[in-house]
Amino acid sequence: MRTMGGSSVEFTCIDEGDPCAGGRVSCDGPEDCESGQKCCGSVGGGLHAECVAGDAVCDGAELCHDSPDCTGEGAMCCALPLGSAAFCSAETCPAF
Repeated sequence: MRTMGGSSVEFTCIDEGDPCAGGRVSCDGPEDCESGQKCCGSVGGGLHAECVAGDAVCDGAELCHDSPDCTGEGAMCCALPLGSAAFCSAETCPAF
């Protein structure tokens, strides 16, 4: 059990094909994706993050580690209060 952003979070490995009660996170930035793809994350129905085509529009937010990871013009990488999570934003990064 780990506390992130004031919430308790538990990470558990399960057998492939078993249903996951949490979310599916296959990336946390573009380095986890194939060339020309980006990592998109959303929280609707649980945390989900997956690699998509570089020109696709993310349902939630593009995930990053540094501003050069962001594909949007003028976008910057904004840290979240959840460990090492960060997202791209064309706006000023919010203060958490």
